[in-house]
Amino acid sequence: MSAFDARVWVFQNQMPENEGLTIEFKDYSWELRKFRATTNMVVCAFLNSEGGSLFFGVDDQGRIVGTKLTQEQYDQFLQHMNNDFHHMFHPTLDISNYAIQRHQVFDREGFAITDSFVIEIKAIKPQSDETYFVKERQNWIPFYR
Repeated sequence: MSAFDARVWVFQNQMPENEGLTIEFKDYSWELRKFRATTNMVVCAFLNSEGGSLFFGVDDQGRIVGTKLTQEQYDQFLQHMNNDFHHMFHPTLDISNYAIQRHQVFDREGFAITDSFVIEIKAIKPQSDETYFVKERQNWIPFYR
């Protein structure tokens, strides 16, 4: 569950925290392959440091811009990420190492913007000091922050 208040998720609102060691913002149009690759690299880097949260739908200045995403696309993303976390990571990620949430984006009047969301992927630092790797092509690559 996100530590951010629901009032944050208003179009053009500023996020309460800036990008840094434990926060990463991405302002991408929906493209499954790009979302997956970015998520894998950033989550791996978070796990090899202090943990953290990746937000799709937030620009580099920390403003909520939303990502257009249907329910079907979100379900597809969840399925692929759960698969990647179990098969593309070494060691394999346990469900306790990550959380994925979708936050509805609202306009200034408080109305939901259709299919506009911020996707939050939280990587929770495990107790062990193991190094995490992501499989890219035939190689296992560690990422760091």
